Amino acid sequence: MAKLFSFTICDSINNLPAPGSAVPMLIAPQIALRPQFIPGNFSFGLAIGISGIDLQISNKLKFVIHSPDGKVVHDSGETDLPIVSKVDSSLPKMHQGFMMCIDIRNLLIPREGEYVFKFYLNGECVANQSVPIFKRME
Repeated sequence: MAKLFSFTICDSINNLPAPGSAVPMLIAPQIALRPQFIPGNFSFGLAIGISGIDLQISNKLKFVIHSPDGKVVHDSGETDLPIVSKVDSSLPKMHQGFMMCIDIRNLLIPREGEYVFKFYLNGECVANQSVPIFKRME
């Protein structure tokens, strides 16, 4: 069964060049989001890891953010995850999974409070994570 094993919010995510690819670097990891203006728009990065997923079959991921009053303020829509033809068979299937970085730009923050980040895999909610969002005091 799929589960969220890693969840980090940060100010932003930079991709560092590496031979043949890029390596994501989280900038200023946070325990809460602190926009300067509420209501207003706010941008941030998110790094997640999901385990217990068979990556050799077709999977769809969806990510939704709910405001404190339950309204949807972000819906990524379903995204097809790439099928991996070769996995490390020495790692038990329940520990196999993926890491993903998400860049959220100009998210409407209507009010302060606990926002709920929900992750869906193949239509089933596999994780909820609460994130406090409060106005930054100068």
